[in-house]
Amino acid sequence: MTSRASQAAIPIRTEPMQLVARVVDGNGQRWMLATDQQGLLAAQRAASCLLEPRAGDRVLTLCQGDEAWVLAVLERTSGGANALTLNGDISLHAVGGSLKIRGDEDVDLNAAGNVTVTGSRLQLRARVSEFVAEKACWAIENLQLRYGRMAMVGQALDMVARQLNQFAETSVRKVEGMDHKRAGQIDHKARSSMTMQAENVIVQAREVAKVDGDQIQLG
Repeated sequence: MTSRASQAAIPIRTEPMQLVARVVDGNGQRWMLATDQQGLLAAQRAASCLLEPRAGDRVLTLCQGDEAWVLAVLERTSGGANALTLNGDISLHAVGGSLKIRGDEDVDLNAAGNVTVTGSRLQLRARVSEFVAEKACWAIENLQLRYGRMAMVGQALDMVARQLNQFAETSVRKVEGMDHKRAGQIDHKARSSMTMQAENVIVQAREVAKVDGDQIQLG
């Protein structure tokens, strides 16, 4: 009489197997691979495989049962940009050292949300620099600007300050329309001479109008 144990089906253990395959197609989640041993099989990318496979790549694949993983991209003959793709939040941390990102041509940083740069000191060095934004807000406790030549072009310029100091060797200002100045007190001093020219000059004082000099010439 045959025992139940001998009649029960004994499960067959499938051992992991590595093989080299060729990527036929993929959608970013799963890839169709062509192999000499098992024909076509669907595989997902292993967490350790940073380079995203694409059609035509030779890849190292691990198969176990009905599952398969792409472990690494061995060879790539097609052109185009290589993509390092990871799922979820990613953190790059250089423990006890520095982290450098270098591109022989361009380096682009793109984000759908915020881009935050935090550090004890920020240095930006470039031969040509361009900053384009719809709206910008700078909150700086102490700002120093050093430049050879500066040009500002805009529709309107508003400046609000508790104290405004300007020092220049030569100052030139041209206003096409009306030039308004309102102040509690105005003090103009020139070491050598002061010239005012206009088609009409009107000087009004509510109380006292005083003209003083060693010589006063009118006309």
